[in-house]
Amino acid sequence: MGDLEGVEVEVVTHAGGVEGLRTGTSHTALLEEFAERGVRFVVCENTLRSRSISHGDFPGYIGTVPSAIVELIVRQAEGWCYLGP
Repeated sequence: MGDLEGVEVEVVTHAGGVEGLRTGTSHTALLEEFAERGVRFVVCENTLRSRSISHGDFPGYIGTVPSAIVELIVRQAEGWCYLGP
């Protein structure tokens, strides 16, 4: 895997996208490796609330943001690039 030094990466998920970050998925080990290299993973609290999903359903390295859409808007205003699915 390439070097991420000097690069900030944040993966923002909402709706069905949060499912891929839950504990016990087939790619949990890969996500953990990315997290150890500095990639920040966050899930939308609005999604969690609307789908009755607990924060405890995710590994400890997964953070939350109040609204994924607002997070994306703020990051883009700060100069970040948005790469969609």
